Order: sequence, then structure tokens, then C-alpha cells
Amino acid sequence: MSLTNQERLSNHADSELEEAIDRTIDYAYQRMKGIHWQGVINGSVPEAKSAEDFTQEALEAVINGAKWDDSKPLWLVLRGIVSGKVNHLAESLENRSRQDSVEHREFLESAQGNADSFRYFPFNAGIDDELSEAFLLELTDALDDDPEAQSVVAAIWEGASKRSSIAEA
Repeated sequence: MSLTNQERLSNHADSELEEAIDRTIDYAYQRMKGIHWQGVINGSVPEAKSAEDFTQEALEAVINGAKWDDSKPLWLVLRGIVSGKVNHLAESLENRSRQDSVEHREFLESAQGNADSFRYFPFNAGIDDELSEAFLLELTDALDDDPEAQSVVAAIWEGASKRSSIAEA
């Protein structure tokens, strides 16, 4: 007969539980380190979660019946749950959307005042004229079978930036 997770936990001495929790907290700190939180390495974690919070959630998951392989010690089970929770939060929309907005703002700030260098983006931004011309020739050769695509590339190359101007080409 298989034991429930609550029965397994009650079979552990208090010192064993404390050690498993301490090891899991340490692991959670290490796991959270170096992640882009809201656009900054080691930045503010969404929902202000701490290593202790992740550990508590993992312990609650075990109490509520999370999968626990009999051959694994408690600290290893908790570690796996914490790893998944940290990954999930790091990839969450809340974390990514704030990260994207920070990266977007930084891009705009770096581009401010340099609009002319982005005029022909992406084809020749920051590329010398000779290399740009060679790229354009190769691109138009590659589009040899598609004159419409060639005219779109040429319009963009000439500086057209509005869809209506490109469509007229």
C-alpha cells in the first residue's frame, strides 16, 4: 500500500524537515540568481516573490499531493517543484511584458536623435556604402523571379518608410 504525501511527511523527524526546507531555500536563492527579472538581471521578482515563498509553495504542493517518487528524498522533490515554479514565473507574461517594455524603452532611448541612421533599416543601418550596395545586388538577384518583391526592396532601399509608399512601388 502506497503512503500519501502527508503520511510521508509525518514520518520525517522535525530536524529532517527543517534541513529539507533550508536546503530548498538555498537552492531557490541560487536558482533565482542571474535571471532577467522584469528586464534587469537579478531585478525585482514579479509578485515580490522570495526564495522562501517558492519553498513554501513547493511544500504546499507536496502536502496537496504533488508527485513524489518514493526513491527521492524530500529536499530533491521540493527542489524540482521550486525549479519549475521559478522557470514558470521567469517565462510568465508579467515578467516578459515588463522586460520587453524596459528593452523597448532602452532601444528608443539609444535611437533618439539618430533617426537618420535607422532610415534605411534593416538593410543598411550602420553598414558602409560598398557593402550595402553588394547586399542590395545579391538580394535583388535572389528575388530575380519576383519583380514585385524587387520593387518593394528597392522602394525601402530608396527610403520609403510608409506602407502606402512601398505599395505604390
